[in-house]
Amino acid sequence: MDCGSLTKEFAGSGFFGHEKASFTGVLYTKIGHFEQMEVGYS
Repeated sequence: MDCGSLTKEFAGSGFFGHEKASFTGVLYTKIGHFEQMEVGYS
């Protein structure tokens, strides 16, 4: 993955997740890739 091509918003949201209504347009809580790896979700 070319991390240099990721936007700041995508990197933060994708890797670390976000809470519902944490910023405009977010309608649900999403866990990030790091948390998925830790708990083993696919």
